[in-house]
Amino acid sequence: GLAEPVGEKGGRGDGIGGEVADIGERAAYLIDGREAGRGGGGHPPIVGHGILPSERGRGDMNDNIRELEAGIESDFTEQLSYGAYLDLPRLLSAQHPRSVPLLHDEMLFIIQHQVAELWLKLLLHELHSARDLLATDDLSPALKRLARVKHVLKQLVEQWDVLATLTPSEYAEIRPFLATSSGFQSWQY
Repeated sequence: GLAEPVGEKGGRGDGIGGEVADIGERAAYLIDGREAGRGGGGHPPIVGHGILPSERGRGDMNDNIRELEAGIESDFTEQLSYGAYLDLPRLLSAQHPRSVPLLHDEMLFIIQHQVAELWLKLLLHELHSARDLLATDDLSPALKRLARVKHVLKQLVEQWDVLATLTPSEYAEIRPFLATSSGFQSWQY
């Protein structure tokens, strides 16, 4: 296939999950012979979306391919790509549902909480910066940081509406797989 596990040990036998021998990390995936990230949670990293060179020409995707305009960078061997800058292979393979059989709503639960942790990280980043700026009486950028904090808090609160689509009975199906983990263990909350 496009995504093939490298050094998998203790996986499910389907090339998804497992650990790299002797270092305890998620198994890496090769796409077109290059390491593309670490899989897990029943989802190999970024495959099947027509964005990888080896996927071009599959099905109707061939109809959507056109020559790039001059000046558009497509060779990222020496340049930094969007995906590399954001470390998307690692970010998008950081969801590891534990339910067996796999419960559809567990992915919602995991992503919801991971996103909340990212918003909290940004919140702390902005607050620390605002505090340092206030300590030196640099008010303008400090106030800008605090305004940003207000918007981050709004996002943090409003994103819970998505999780509210999970019914209590659906959550009850996921809860046993969380074992002893709890949001109370978050270092940022």
